[in-house]
Amino acid sequence: DRLLAAGVTVSAHAPSTTVPAPPAKGRVCISGSLPSGRKKAAYAAPLAAAGYALVDEMSADVAYLVVADPNSTSAKTKKARALGIPIITEDTLLQMVGEVR
Repeated sequence: DRLLAAGVTVSAHAPSTTVPAPPAKGRVCISGSLPSGRKKAAYAAPLAAAGYALVDEMSADVAYLVVADPNSTSAKTKKARALGIPIITEDTLLQMVGEVR
C-alpha cells in the first residue's frame, strides 16, 4: 500500500520461459584435428553453455586457440602468437567446458 501511495505502479507480467544466455566470455577457435578424434562441432554446445562462441577464423577477438600441438607453426598458431592469444590443448579445453559427448 505504501508503494502505491508513493506512486509505484504495478502491472501484470507473465514470467519469462526463456533462460538468459550466460555472459559472453569470448570466442574460441579450434584448429586442425584433435587428439581425441572429436569433431569441432562437438564442442559448440559445451562452449556455448560455458559462455564461449565457437568460431572458425582467427581474429583479435578470439579468447583461445585450441590445437593438438601448441608448438605448431600453422598459420593460425602464428597469428595467435602475433596477437597474444593463448594457445591451449584439447585437455585444457575439456577443463574449461567439462564433459563433451
